[in-house]
Amino acid sequence: MNMKRKLLSLLILALLPLMASADAVQIDGIYYNLDAEAKTAEVTSNPDKYSGSISIPETVFNYNDGVKYDVTSIGDQAFRWCHEITSIVFPTQLKLKSIGFAAMYACSKLTSVVLPEGLVSIGQKAFTDCTSLESVTVPSTVTKIDPSAFNGCPSLTSFICKIETPLEIKESVFGDRSIITLYVPEGCKDAYVNSEYWQGFKEIVEGGEGTNLCPDSNHPHMIDLGLPSGTKWSCCNVGADKPESFGGYYAWGEKEEKEKYSWETYLYGDCSDYGAYEIGVDIA
Repeated sequence: MNMKRKLLSLLILALLPLMASADAVQIDGIYYNLDAEAKTAEVTSNPDKYSGSISIPETVFNYNDGVKYDVTSIGDQAFRWCHEITSIVFPTQLKLKSIGFAAMYACSKLTSVVLPEGLVSIGQKAFTDCTSLESVTVPSTVTKIDPSAFNGCPSLTSFICKIETPLEIKESVFGDRSIITLYVPEGCKDAYVNSEYWQGFKEIVEGGEGTNLCPDSNHPHMIDLGLPSGTKWSCCNVGADKPESFGGYYAWGEKEEKEKYSWETYLYGDCSDYGAYEIGVDIA
């Protein structure tokens, strides 16, 4: 009887990713669980497994209900055992807050990950057994790293940590710390050296590349592209405050974002006669 229960438990665990995707919505190749009330989206598993380069957007638009959703989490086991994923790209100003249990478990071709500012928690076994993972960048906003998050990563040699105050973490967060160089922000090395939770690394380097936030607070600004008209181009998308950000989501010719995008809410007509509409010349 105990053996049957164990087998049943293993079967349920194996089927969890498929069960999680049962009511998921596919948008641009990625599956999401949508929360209509909160207008948030959670990345979930693909029954056919993800592969290649995955780009996580800041927001997604669901044409079924005409609503834009903020992508706030990578769900439990979302990319688990996706051995053909080669990279996962996060925009700098993502609204992502959490990465769930075993979210990237055994993504064996993943070599580096740069997690975005705004991220708060990294779940248990999030990157366990990512055997090719060499470099990880963790943003300043993270307040929780669960056990075994980066365990079983024998290629991991560079951990770029932008967190100024050392977190309390379990020893199991990392595998062999002796091969990992820990990069920390300027002025924070002593805190990490004296922290009981961050011992055993190959070395701790202060002010390494990528550990300090961008000092340029001038965004957005104009760039001269040498156009014959003399018109300058913004360094950011509309609604963004950094060049890497997606910015806002706008209907054609409109200047403001809105809760629902449909012909009923379109400023310049319902396109019922498929005619042309005058939207003016100043839509910047």
